[in-house]
Amino acid sequence: MAHQRRNPSALHDPKVSIVIAVYNEKSTIDEILRRVLDTEVRKEVIIVDDCSTDGTRQILENMAARQANGDEFAPAQDGSDKIELRSLRFFFQAPNQGKGAALRRGLRKQLGRSC
Repeated sequence: MAHQRRNPSALHDPKVSIVIAVYNEKSTIDEILRRVLDTEVRKEVIIVDDCSTDGTRQILENMAARQANGDEFAPAQDGSDKIELRSLRFFFQAPNQGKGAALRRGLRKQLGRSC
């Protein structure tokens, strides 16, 4: 017998929370964000920088500042397509606490429900 969902409308236009723990990703952060943002699902992307020392933190702080100023896009450091800021949420760890701590913080900051 098939299991019936109690609230079948809950899956109508769901919003997915994506948590990305970041540490020293300067050369790849733009491409990572582009790929995640290109997915065809309604989402919030929670980025937790775990005290990067290679310039990643400054890139993300610049994006967060542009977002706070109302900008819709940030220039990409790799010279490719701009990064859309609308779905992004930024958090910064100090000091470095490890990937697990960064992921837990991101999960605590999600706006949707966890399953």
